[in-house]
Amino acid sequence: MEYNLNVNKETKSIIIENNEVDSFLAKVDKNNFHVTHRKINDHTVHIEIDSEKRHKGVNIYIADTANGKTISIDGITYTVSDADTLFLNSAGKEITTGIPDKITPPMPATVISVMVNKDDTVKKGDGIVVISAMKMETTLAAPYDGRITSVNVSEGTKVMPGDILVDIEPES
Repeated sequence: MEYNLNVNKETKSIIIENNEVDSFLAKVDKNNFHVTHRKINDHTVHIEIDSEKRHKGVNIYIADTANGKTISIDGITYTVSDADTLFLNSAGKEITTGIPDKITPPMPATVISVMVNKDDTVKKGDGIVVISAMKMETTLAAPYDGRITSVNVSEGTKVMPGDILVDIEPES
């Protein structure tokens, strides 16, 4: 089965073969990967990836978004969606870029620092909130230029994927 995935604005073609209950073969570009996986909880999957070059095991944190999924791997967050579905659903609408429009954690975490206050103006990419999960800190950034309309968390707050930490009104 071939999938066309939109990963952070770039479309990737992935071919999945030998799909079994807990493993499959993934072909990306000219590289082959044997992947085994097991669910840890509703938002976490552990995968083992074997390729010709190396073996790696990693936990992946997954959260649903309006346009697909937000996935965090080794502290790096990706927005992933089915490019074919996005195209079919866009019929006359602007095609989505896959950029999240809410400040929400990609995994269960604790707020370490809130870097903004209500009524602050922010630019796309400015740090908004620092969270910690599994002893790794991640800075969540503004997805666009705008004004902070509310701060919904404080230092020490436990948060989950989908919790909106800060509301931003886009600059018009």
